[in-house]
Amino acid sequence: MYELSDKDSTAAFQPKLDADGRSHADEVLFSRRLESLNRISLELAAAPSRDELCKIAVKNGRRRLGFDRLSIWFIDSDDPSRLRGTWGIDESGELRDERGILASIDAVYLYASCPESEIAPALFNDVDLYDGENRVIGRGDRCIAPIRHGRSVVGCIDFDNLLSGKPILELQRELIQLYARVVGQLTGLKAAEEKLRRSEERYRFMTEHMADIIWQADRRFILTYVSPSDKAVRGFDADEVIGKPIFSFLTPEGINTLNFLNQKREREDSAGIPMKSTPYELQMKRKDGSLVWVEVLVNPVYDAEGKLDGFLGVTRDISKRKKSL
Repeated sequence: MYELSDKDSTAAFQPKLDADGRSHADEVLFSRRLESLNRISLELAAAPSRDELCKIAVKNGRRRLGFDRLSIWFIDSDDPSRLRGTWGIDESGELRDERGILASIDAVYLYASCPESEIAPALFNDVDLYDGENRVIGRGDRCIAPIRHGRSVVGCIDFDNLLSGKPILELQRELIQLYARVVGQLTGLKAAEEKLRRSEERYRFMTEHMADIIWQADRRFILTYVSPSDKAVRGFDADEVIGKPIFSFLTPEGINTLNFLNQKREREDSAGIPMKSTPYELQMKRKDGSLVWVEVLVNPVYDAEGKLDGFLGVTRDISKRKKSL
């Protein structure tokens, strides 16, 4: 904004304002910030983790979106009455690791996370401003925009004007609201991806270290996955069996058993009776041509429309048990 060079002069230049009190310069700057926000969003989406996403968001919020001093916080999973820090800007304007900082959820945050804050982030004028040790280091304006996953508030972006001392403008409130929405959507996706990855890692660990063979097959009994334990039980590597029908590894008696059980499943499906997982015993072929007694437990897998999508099974070596009988 421009200042009057002479308060008493009617000739002093003043910028043109729109109905919301914004100058053309404000609108141009806001438009440029939106363009930057769009580019930053693409960078955030490519971040490998939620932690790295927050680091990039804070750094770019300061450098490219013009926020003075900002930080990103999330509700602590162990103590919902507290906020856990991620990354922030320190008192000298540099990036700071705040992942070890816990802060109590105060009245300011609760107000900022109320439904009204969906319209505009909470702005507080002439309030205490704090450093990373939660010590008061000055007074100024503070704005808090809630981070949401869906409609649930999970954290916030907190920024103030400590470094510049300039008032927080309405355009900055609009921009931080948009930024918080982007961060909320993307951190929600990253959290889901990380949860899925941890689940997959646990599943992989179990399948690689258990003696039982975990396998999957499509509706035609073509194998689509076999765990590494099949190598110890039957001598096959996964690429030697995936894509082949289960029947090719069974004896004629085993084929009859599997056909009988599948026909029973089809009858129960037609009658609307859920199939129970019942273990059955049969012989399977090893890679060297010998046979091994196994116990098989099979569960049908259905798609969202209730149609058969395939089978998930567990096969256990019971040859020692058979020999002891």
